Amino acid sequence: PEEFISKIPEVKEALEELKVLSMDKEFREEYEAYIKTQNDRISRESNARAEGELKGRAEGELKGRAEGELKGKREMALGLLRSGVDVDIIARTSGLSREEIELLNDT
Repeated sequence: PEEFISKIPEVKEALEELKVLSMDKEFREEYEAYIKTQNDRISRESNARAEGELKGRAEGELKGRAEGELKGKREMALGLLRSGVDVDIIARTSGLSREEIELLNDT
């Protein structure tokens, strides 16, 4: 019965395999070539999607790391400014521009 077949995946799979095995040789080879092509396409798409996700995640991590480093430099520069260290010295050691450091002083 159809109800029995649809509830048990192994039975459904076995019936599909039986259909394939009962095909004539030429038709079965064409069918198997078609299935292989479809599986290859699905695999390529899956790999491309996974690669894109990894690339996006890596780019996000790099961006986050760069933003964190910049925030740390700004916090350090602000602390040095408040301690009375010369702006030129802060600029040389932090890599921040003199203008950016002076803007920090205004906050």
